[in-house]
Amino acid sequence: MTRYTISQGVSEERLARALQVDIKNIQDKCALLHNICPEAVRMLEKTTISGISLRQLKKVTAERQVEIAETMNYANNYSVSFCRGLLLATRKEQLVGCHQKKVNSAIDYVALVKMQDELENLQHEMQLYEDSYGQNFLNLVVARGYLAKLLGNERVNIFLQQHYSEIATAIKHIVDSVSLEG
Repeated sequence: MTRYTISQGVSEERLARALQVDIKNIQDKCALLHNICPEAVRMLEKTTISGISLRQLKKVTAERQVEIAETMNYANNYSVSFCRGLLLATRKEQLVGCHQKKVNSAIDYVALVKMQDELENLQHEMQLYEDSYGQNFLNLVVARGYLAKLLGNERVNIFLQQHYSEIATAIKHIVDSVSLEG
């Protein structure tokens, strides 16, 4: 939104005064997506990702930016620590020139261990979701069938319409809207 406002002719100084922020803050916001490849931006545009994570992406090549964006989307994790872990797992040839020298193996190891722990936690959560999905789907099928049978009974349907019309409407909506195609 900041970039759009500036593109419409509002000066950075005026915007900074209106928002009561330092002009450096406005300039930083405008430069946030510089040196990030358009494909990675497109992949992350509908997410909530911090500026710090975006600055981490600038330290790697465009191809690696896309890989990191894909990994973050797949894991649904846009945290700074996860992004830094992915950055630390990057090979030196995928780092942008000035950042290749800053790699410290001791720090890398600690960050990789943290990233591995976070990945294990994520895999554990995914396994829990996968384990409960089948049972939840079966419960949904049974509940939907029961509700459909209730509404199919004319006496029950009339009673619900007369005394509990809101509940009858909600049940009908559930029976009509729940897709059992997975």
